[in-house]
Amino acid sequence: RYQRMTRGVNLDSWFEYAADAPVTASDVQLLVKAGFNHVRLCVAPQWIIPRYSTAAAVQQVLSNLDAALSMLNAGGLAVMLDFHADQPYRNDLYAMQNNGAELVNTWRMLAQRYGSSDPEKLFFEIMNEPDDQFSPSAWWSIQGQAIQAIRSFAPNSTVLVAPVYGDGMEYIENVTPYADKNLVYVFHDYSPISFTHQGAGFVSDPGVQTMQGLAYPAWIPANQTLLATLGSAARADAAAYISEGWSTDLMRQQIGRIAAWARRNNVPVVANEFGAGNESSPFFTLKVPAESRYRWLRDMRIALEEQGIGWAMWDYARGFDLVVTNGGTRTPDPNVLAALGLSPWTQTDPPLALTTASLTAADRDLNGDGGHQIATGETPNGTVGANAVAAIDLNGDGISDIVTAFQSQSGIPANPVS
Repeated sequence: RYQRMTRGVNLDSWFEYAADAPVTASDVQLLVKAGFNHVRLCVAPQWIIPRYSTAAAVQQVLSNLDAALSMLNAGGLAVMLDFHADQPYRNDLYAMQNNGAELVNTWRMLAQRYGSSDPEKLFFEIMNEPDDQFSPSAWWSIQGQAIQAIRSFAPNSTVLVAPVYGDGMEYIENVTPYADKNLVYVFHDYSPISFTHQGAGFVSDPGVQTMQGLAYPAWIPANQTLLATLGSAARADAAAYISEGWSTDLMRQQIGRIAAWARRNNVPVVANEFGAGNESSPFFTLKVPAESRYRWLRDMRIALEEQGIGWAMWDYARGFDLVVTNGGTRTPDPNVLAALGLSPWTQTDPPLALTTASLTAADRDLNGDGGHQIATGETPNGTVGANAVAAIDLNGDGISDIVTAFQSQSGIPANPVS
């Protein structure tokens, strides 16, 4: 069943936002032909909870949802039915102070409605990105109640669960899995936001809002030139991005941590949101350079697949686009398909350019995983060096077990850091 969750995309406008992008049978054919095997169907709470609407309106949406699920499944796509809570709903849920009763009851209703659906083709996702208004233990209890409500009507269905704090990959490592073995654990990854969301006004960070032109990977020399053109907030974010060294190696390390947690706990995980903004989007102002966007998507997808983790890209046609929309006609962006491994990758990667600010390095990949276990080097002018740097992964879990380094700087010649 998990193999049906390996290559997907988020349908996030159809039953969310203003319901402004209905999906048709031709869209389903497009996705299946491209090589996708599932979609994540995002349903906004406001469309299916009566206190936001009328009973008649809710029933109409549910009837439309019935037809949508039938069309998607019949067309060859499995569906993650996602209760896609936005911030206003999460605020409402917390303010009610009733231990998540509305969420639990909503899932009881949905499970009763869809409990007889084929469990090989329909999966239930309890809530999108639960935030820190609930403590981790309180949220785990609420989500557990929702699982039990679903089990009353859909005992064999696979349920997708998420940690508190927005499905963040760094938080899933801190949870103890439920006893229920028919669950998949969800995480989302847009790391780093300073790159993937640059120019987005809906992000609270002013540096991200005003960022533009930041390239991936971080070592591209143009990023150093870019720093001088940015305002202070964006410059600070860009400098952090560069110093953190965002590249395929760092992605692999982070995804490796999640995979290691899943192996330790013997549970499956899925990345059912990841993406980078499309600078040509008609919906949002986004400033991610196109070629860098494709490279980031490719590297993230490869990092996930190397660990056997299924994925669903964000999104289909609303800002982080899989498709190009022309006169109402949608066609897949060929560069995105290539980045997702669904067609040949032909883009030439930029060469590693060494400047006076970068290390001249001799790198060694000891175990063939594409990472650098040993890197040695120093700056051409000799003012700063990192010599005999070794990061060794002894047990193949994606986490460095031994890191050694000797570093010296001209400012501290008597006390080099080691």
